Amino acid sequence: MKKIFLIVMLLAASIFTANAQSSHWGLRTGLNFSSFGGDAVSSDARVGFHAGAYYQYMATSSFALQPEFGFSLEGDSDRSFTNMNLALVGKLFITNKFPVEFGPQLGFILSDDNFNSKAINVSLPLGASYQVGRKVSVGMRYVAGLSKVNDFGGENFKITNNTLQLSAQIRF
Repeated sequence: MKKIFLIVMLLAASIFTANAQSSHWGLRTGLNFSSFGGDAVSSDARVGFHAGAYYQYMATSSFALQPEFGFSLEGDSDRSFTNMNLALVGKLFITNKFPVEFGPQLGFILSDDNFNSKAINVSLPLGASYQVGRKVSVGMRYVAGLSKVNDFGGENFKITNNTLQLSAQIRF
């Protein structure tokens, strides 16, 4: 019984170590092109930026979980706000260098440009990235706003924030 327990523990430790070796920390930054959707009148895109950090944990050889923390300048051509975003991104690797990305994101609006925005918003990032070197990758995501960001116009008036992100990532 002790031998079986020892073998199971060694096997579990080797699997965790193998996954830990392919897990890593990284930094992510890039451009945003954001605009309002929902009940908003048509708006021109605002060019902004995003920057943050992530930890990628390889759950299997083809799937990773990636918690992210970052800041993002968003809005439209007339109004802007700064978000602090927390995301839990799932990465499904189509090949070793090409994952598709998806998952929930919670945004905390830190400052706004006289917009009367809600303090918290929910969105869904969907995208893909490509590893161009051992430590560098580039990516594109569409972050679809799911909750209203406006705190005016009544309950039935909903403005969402939608953002296209082009980014570069470096891993450590």
